[in-house]
Amino acid sequence: MLPKDWLVRLQQKDRKSIAKLITLLEGTSLERNEILRHIYPLVGKAHRIGITGPPGAGKSTLISAWTTYLRSLGLTVGIIAVDPSSPFTGGALLGDRVRMNRHATDHGVWMRSLSNRGVMGGLSLATHEVAHLLDVAGYDVLFLETVGVGQAELEIVHNADTVMLVLPPGAGDGVQIAKAGVMEIADILVVNKADQPFADRLVAELQDVLRISRKKDWTPPIIRTVASQNRGMEELWNAAQTHRGYLQEPKRASKKAENRLIQEVSLYLHQQIRLLVEEELAKPIRRQQMKQIIQTKSSPQDLIDKWWAEGFLSYKPNTDPHSQKGGKT
Repeated sequence: MLPKDWLVRLQQKDRKSIAKLITLLEGTSLERNEILRHIYPLVGKAHRIGITGPPGAGKSTLISAWTTYLRSLGLTVGIIAVDPSSPFTGGALLGDRVRMNRHATDHGVWMRSLSNRGVMGGLSLATHEVAHLLDVAGYDVLFLETVGVGQAELEIVHNADTVMLVLPPGAGDGVQIAKAGVMEIADILVVNKADQPFADRLVAELQDVLRISRKKDWTPPIIRTVASQNRGMEELWNAAQTHRGYLQEPKRASKKAENRLIQEVSLYLHQQIRLLVEEELAKPIRRQQMKQIIQTKSSPQDLIDKWWAEGFLSYKPNTDPHSQKGGKT
């Protein structure tokens, strides 16, 4: 049961209240729906910055250093770090929190690790909702750090206002960079560990790729940083602010909001369909049919076609609008 003043406590950045609300958002309780209905009309103030890039690029160190800089400006920061799921518990491995523990006692910073729970796309299903929650709580800047799985991280473009691709020297030649899907969604390119050998070469390769492949009216700037030494944070913030100003143009803002809504609706539908499929496949009759496929060495597609013909997963909304599972006919 939610306390009557939960929304007031949220907007006051009450840390215990935020923690409890996030836990509810990660679940399937009726309170989750009530929270979402109240916070959706209030979102849109925070600058959401997505941080993506290959493992070892220094994303967590960069976020930690940048948070220190933003706090020196008097800005509050929310950090949502999406970690790989534990294969045993399903929970987050919490690697990012270890690197950012210097901010643990700062009440102007909120950190949360979310498990991706096997979801492709680099983000957790709860990331959208937790970002909305921290937005309504009044955090000025939200960092959304992806798992770091490379080309599968394209989902972040719909959740963040500004997407930063972080690359370390030695990340690969220009041809390989051009192939990466994340290159196409980057609004700002960050060459981290810029004091190491081959940093100049990486910058030159990125410039070549931009000349060849970028045709939009926004050309991503290339920012050099040395996060371990807190270098380049001011330049990074200036670039992010410039990009946010670019997004304020009404048509761009409207398109961004539309794409974000489409992505959220898609995620919710995928979540409900996945639950329905798991429930259906656990039924004894389905298990028996699959055993027959193995014994007869038939094509799995034949079985699936048969299921569709039977009305497998014919879906209709549950009569309870608060239900997370929906219903089947």
